[in-house]
Amino acid sequence: MKKRNLSLAIILFSLVSLLFLPPFVAAKPRKSYITDFIIENRISKSEGFTNSIDEQIISFEATFYSLEILSSYGLITQEVDVSGLQTTLREDLTDMLNSEEVSQYDLFYILSSLEILGYESTPDGAIESYLNQTEIATGGFAYTNTSSSSTLISTYFAVRNYQLIGISIPNKTFHLNWILMCNNSDGGFGGKISLNSTLLNTFYAILSIDILDESTTLPDSSATISYTHSYYSILGGYVPDISSSSPLLSSTHSAVNIISSINLNAYNDRTATISWILDRQNVIDGGFSDAYNTLQEQRSSVSSTYLAYESLNTLNALGYLDQQFGSVEFNWFILLGLLVGIGIIIGLGFYLRNKRKL
Repeated sequence: MKKRNLSLAIILFSLVSLLFLPPFVAAKPRKSYITDFIIENRISKSEGFTNSIDEQIISFEATFYSLEILSSYGLITQEVDVSGLQTTLREDLTDMLNSEEVSQYDLFYILSSLEILGYESTPDGAIESYLNQTEIATGGFAYTNTSSSSTLISTYFAVRNYQLIGISIPNKTFHLNWILMCNNSDGGFGGKISLNSTLLNTFYAILSIDILDESTTLPDSSATISYTHSYYSILGGYVPDISSSSPLLSSTHSAVNIISSINLNAYNDRTATISWILDRQNVIDGGFSDAYNTLQEQRSSVSSTYLAYESLNTLNALGYLDQQFGSVEFNWFILLGLLVGIGIIIGLGFYLRNKRKL
């Protein structure tokens, strides 16, 4: 009877150890999951990154976002072939400029990536010529050199591209006034004059105003704060549209940046927003995604992960990424080791018991 009780006690102790050991082994900081996810989306050290593991297509946007995050953690030289990627991006830029149509967005992401990689940019006549072709006579800049109308978003990327190549922005006051005319009575900004306001356009309007003239203030900052507050969800994030019930990382990113640029003390509920963002981290791949369910089945993307990271940065909450995160990861080696350990303990118990009898 005593022999059976001893065996049961040993087995019970081992099973309890089996329950507690795997989480201890699997847990690691949230930021480690983020950088691992970014690296998983790397096509190669000298080619760039994809937005999603399933896509396997190099994205200029995802490459910039990935480099931003890796740079913030001091991992650029470790995870990227700096010289090789510089060469790749310069070749992509040359091919783009030789084509008939150039995107402000792609140009921005390439130039910004080169800046992170330490490439010393010099005034580029071809890029300046392209940017000048996107200037619209009625105000603002177009998305491409073949477009005939401007938007707030394309205007922001244009003025940033001028900055990135070290060229003065032409007609700054004229374009600034055009942006201010996109302001609506609700406090937000539309993509063009007379268009309804959106969070995204309001976000880019504020960024552009700051670039064109830091001394210029918003027509009604209180109205802009109230406008942004109206998108807040009781879940903690911000919805993209008043009629929507589901907050998104993109709209939350726009909202927290709008508020922070006006009044750091005006967040609806900073703690709730931080918690909501952290809950978007995917336990399967370590990145962030909008779609969320208890099974965490949705694949993350580099763009969503970057928006989450930047939102936390704006909220002065990057320290939360030091928290341990993860779930039990079944490991056959751990199980095998425990079973062997159980066998040894039981065998040793029987040996000592029999030896004591002798």
